[in-house]
Amino acid sequence: GLESSQPSESQQEAIKSAQKDKPKVSFGKERRLPSDRVPVQQRSMTRSGATGLHQVYSADPGPQGTLRLGLQISGFTSDQFLTVGVKERFSRGDLSIAYTPLDYLEVFVNTRSLSYFNPLGSPSYVQGQGDLMLGTKVGHFWGALGAGLSLNAQMVSDPNGNGWLGKATNYEIRALFTTAL
Repeated sequence: GLESSQPSESQQEAIKSAQKDKPKVSFGKERRLPSDRVPVQQRSMTRSGATGLHQVYSADPGPQGTLRLGLQISGFTSDQFLTVGVKERFSRGDLSIAYTPLDYLEVFVNTRSLSYFNPLGSPSYVQGQGDLMLGTKVGHFWGALGAGLSLNAQMVSDPNGNGWLGKATNYEIRALFTTAL
């Protein structure tokens, strides 16, 4: 015959003890690391890829091991701006990737495409695809006050399809100071 495989009394006690000590799972809440001041979900990238507000850099490199992906699309059509009565169109798309390999270091890359049309302009149509920004940022916090340094290189693509324009490459160095109010 078949025998019932009921756990013994000591096994039942061990199971109850393990279930009681089991960590509670809460969905929708993010786990914080001991060194993490702000949850990862509350951090966002700048338009160029670094952590910060949408258009503002922060001294915060984010928690170690964090990989971020950002996609931003914008545009407008108007016949009242910049030239009244002239139909103008603008569109832009950014794709950014950032990674924090160490607690104090962030590296990021951003590629951008844009187009602008104004029939009165010379040229009337401007299009840039594949502009590339590479950057790195170091930052550290002392309580709520943070300081950092960001270095970026932006390479602008050649409209004729010949890669990046060396003369149009620019570099940025930013001193960053951040505090939480």
